[in-house]
Parts: sequence; structure tokens; C-alpha cells
Amino acid sequence: MNNAADLLRMLAFGTLLLLAPSLAMAQGTRADYERAENLNTRLSSLITGQPSEPTWLGTSGKFWYSVSVDGGQEFRVVDATATGQRPLFDHARLAAAVSTATGESYTAVTLPFTGRGARLEVSDDIGSLRFVHGEHWWDCTLTSYECTRAEEAEEDGPGGGRGGGGGAGNDDDEQGDVRTSPDGEWEAVIRNYNVAIRPAGAAATGRGNNGPAGNGRADELVMLSHDGSEGDHYTIESLRWSPDSRKLMAYRRVPGYNRQVQYVRTSPEDQVQPRIETTRSLNNENSVYRKPGDVVDVNQPVLFDIASRRQVIVDNTLFPNAYTLNAPEWREDSRAFTFQYNERGHLKYRVIEVDAGTGAARALVDEQPETFFSYYSMLWREDVNDGREILWMSERDGWKHIWLYD
Repeated sequence: MNNAADLLRMLAFGTLLLLAPSLAMAQGTRADYERAENLNTRLSSLITGQPSEPTWLGTSGKFWYSVSVDGGQEFRVVDATATGQRPLFDHARLAAAVSTATGESYTAVTLPFTGRGARLEVSDDIGSLRFVHGEHWWDCTLTSYECTRAEEAEEDGPGGGRGGGGGAGNDDDEQGDVRTSPDGEWEAVIRNYNVAIRPAGAAATGRGNNGPAGNGRADELVMLSHDGSEGDHYTIESLRWSPDSRKLMAYRRVPGYNRQVQYVRTSPEDQVQPRIETTRSLNNENSVYRKPGDVVDVNQPVLFDIASRRQVIVDNTLFPNAYTLNAPEWREDSRAFTFQYNERGHLKYRVIEVDAGTGAARALVDEQPETFFSYYSMLWREDVNDGREILWMSERDGWKHIWLYD
């Protein structure tokens, strides 16, 4: 009996010795977690010479981009006609100006707009720039190198990629959410889930108002659609006027399933006990979490002729099973508008053009790879001469090349 008991004790002790390293590793110290949290920052600083996507400066034939350097990023401007490049601005002077304005410390290669999701705008003449930092835009001159805080920055939410976002608001224009035509003659609004137009300034004078302030002519509010409903509504953010102000297009949306995933916050700052939270409360009220198989938003493009009040529902044969339709863009001569169709499953990706006169849709670019289209990191398109030609990046032959479409 004693020999058996001794054997069991020896086995138990040996097991604890074997488990001890794994138990110690599972604990993790504060330094371990801090090191893990900063892993991406530490690794990204080791990659140099990686350029960002270029941004053209109007019609000047110049574009700017950023490139990773030791410790941060630099910004450069390229003259495509002279095939030369130079710094976009004096990095040291701008860092000093930004530091003075914000009260924070920046260096020439760690400016506050050097990271994923940064929002930076540069004037066409490279005389000024603006960027988002904190909750505001900041304006900086590139002559005297002075920076000032500007208006509050609107949140760059997740709705745009699915067709421009926007709610199903009944009277969005009461909060000033309107879309004014380029010629300044008309305002487009969402009323009772449908698209309507009114003379510009009608809300201020009471014209076209059926509400309590209806001291004007209610018939000046013109309904362009009547097929919108709470479950199939037009979105204010998708409204797009043609440059000549004669046409208007919008997405009519059937909302998808907005799944809420629950998490347990083990150590909330305001209480001792853990708390159950959802994806919405963790991020923001507009956040959406969907799993494979969940219903996604279905966006139906609809075209309106302002003079005739004619409504044309664009046939969706070329985009029947959309994972996303991106925000539409009009041609400069108003002959058509385009959007991009990403099929659910990513086996098809198309650039769709819709004729403004007939509402007929055609595929300008039609990607149907054997595996899937890498829309997340490989998507690049540049329209030339108002869409008469298209530069398009594709891996259809096994390598990433730029293709020219006539």
C-alpha cells in the first residue's frame, strides 16, 4: 500500500512540474498585454518605402502621396508631366505649427494624419491643407505655416460603402438634411420615405410645408416617388444630382439584418461587476455586425427626370445579388452615372453605368475570376476623359496589372 501511495504522489508531483510552465505562461503580465497592444505600431515602423494611394491635385497634372520612412511617414508631390517629385511641404515647420496649435507634440514624420483612416485634404495649389484630429478639422497654411481649429468633423461612419448610408427618416429635411441641385434651383428631401423636391429656400419661407408652419403653398413640394415605405425606403445620403441639375438618382433600400453580438466587459471602469454589452454600445449606434448568411441591405437604383417628373427603376439583372453597391457617381456631362457591384461571395465584380436618358444599365468592367475578386485591398479605378477610358487594376491573368478600357 505504501509503495502505491508513494507512486501516486510522485505522479501527481511530476504532473504539476509539467503543467507549471504552461500555467505561468497563461497568466500574462501587464507588460505582456501592453507589448501585444503595441505590436502593430512596432512592426509597421519597420517597413519603409511603402507608398499610399496617390491623390490628384485638380487638373494640374500633379499628385501627392505618403511613403513610410524610418519612424513614420513623409508626404511627397509628383509632377507627372516632368516626372519629378519633391516634399509636399516643409515637414519640420508643419510639425511645429501643428504642435503649437493642438498643444501636443509632433515630429516631422509623426504628424497627426499619418495612419490608417487618417483624413487629409490638400488644396490644388498646395497652398494649404486640412486634416481631422480629435473631433475637429484643422486648417493649415503652407506659406506662413499657421494652423487653426475649424468646424467639428462629421463621423466617417460605415454606411457609405453600402450605398451612402442614411436613415429611413420621415422628415429628414426638418434637420436641414437636404440636397441642393448644382444650379441652386431645387432642394431634394426625403418625405414619408420617398423622394421629393421643392424650390430652393422653400423651407425657410414656409413654401411646400404641410406641417405646422404651413403658411405657404403646399403644392410646391413635388413628390417624385410614391413606392417608398418604412421597410423599403429612399435614403437621403444616396441622393445624387446630375451636374446639369436635370436628373436625380437615389437608392431605395430594404434594410438587412442588423445583428447584435453580445460581449462581457469583465472590468468596466464605472463598476466592480462585469457588464454585458453589444456591438452597438461598444462602437456606436450605427455599427452593424453581420455573419455569413445574414441578410444584407438591398439597394435599388432609381432615376428621376426633374422636368417630366418621370421615375425609372433601373433593371438589376447585372447586379442581382449585391453584397454592396457603392455610392454612385455622375459623369461630368450628365449623360450617365456609375456605381460598383460586389456580388455576395465576391465571385463577380462589375462597374455599372446607367444611361441618364433611358435608365438602361451596362457593365463597363466585368470581373469573374475562378476564385474570388480581392475587392478589399486590390481595388483601384481611375476614369479618364469623363469615362471615355477607364484604368482598372486586375489580377485576372495571375498578376496585378493595370488594364485600359476604351
